[in-house]
Amino acid sequence: MIYQEISRRRHIDGFHVELLPRAAYSASDPCDRASFGVALERQTGVHAVGSDLRVDFDAWPGTSALAPAGLAVFSESSVGGEYLVVRWRAHGGLPQRRIERMGDRAALHWAMMARRALVGPASPDADERLRGALQGLLTHALAWDSALPTGLHELDRGTWANLLEFIEDHLHDATRRTALDALAERTALSPLGLLRSFKRITGFTPHAYVAERRLQRARERLRRPGAVLADVAADCGFAHQSHMGAEFRRRLGISPGAYRALARARNTP
Repeated sequence: MIYQEISRRRHIDGFHVELLPRAAYSASDPCDRASFGVALERQTGVHAVGSDLRVDFDAWPGTSALAPAGLAVFSESSVGGEYLVVRWRAHGGLPQRRIERMGDRAALHWAMMARRALVGPASPDADERLRGALQGLLTHALAWDSALPTGLHELDRGTWANLLEFIEDHLHDATRRTALDALAERTALSPLGLLRSFKRITGFTPHAYVAERRLQRARERLRRPGAVLADVAADCGFAHQSHMGAEFRRRLGISPGAYRALARARNTP
C-alpha cells in the first residue's frame, strides 16, 4: 500500500480552507460559496466552468483562480496536484466570472503559509498562523483588478512546459542540472532573462521552484511504508539528510521524521 496524504481541512472564522493532495479526483465546487484557489503543484485534467462543456486544463504552480458564488465549476484529473482552496459565503463584491492568473507570487506566499499551518499538528498557534495567512490571501484576492492580463502574454507556453518537465526529470541531480545557468542554456534567454520570466510564469524563482518540488517529492516518498530518511533525501536531490531536515523545518515547521509519523497516523484506518 502507498500512503497518500489525505486532504487537510479546517473551518475557521466562517471560512473553509482545504489543502488538496496529489491524487486522482473528480469533483464539483459548491455553488453556494465563492472560492479562491492556488496551485502549489502542476496538474492537468479537464474542467467545465459555468457550462457542461469540458475542456483540457494545464494548471501550473503559482496559478490562482477566483470564482464567485453561483458559478458551477467541475474539475477532473487522473493525478491531481497539491492545491490550496478557500471557500466562503460571499454576497456581492466579486466579479461575475472566474478569473485565473499565472505567476501569482503574493498568492503563493500566503498559500504556503496556510499549508504550513495545515500540515503540522492542530494547535492554537497553528490556528493563529492560519488566520493570518487567510487574511493575507483573501485581502490579495479581493483586491484583484480583473482588467489586468492573466496569462502568459507573449511567452511560448511550449518552451516553458518543456523546461518544467526537464526540471521534474532532474530533481535528483542536486544543483548540477537545475542551476540557473544550466536551465538558461535550454532556452533562448540569458540567466537574468530566465529568472525574470520564470517568476512571471510560476511565481517562483527557478531555485525556489526546484526546492519546492524537492520538498513535495520528499513528502510523497515519506508517506510510503518503510521510507528511510537518508534514501529519501538522496532520491529527491537534497545534498544530505540534514539538508532535507532543514528545508522541512523552514517551510513546514516540522521535521521529516515527525512528518512521516503524522502522515501515516492520519492514514491509519
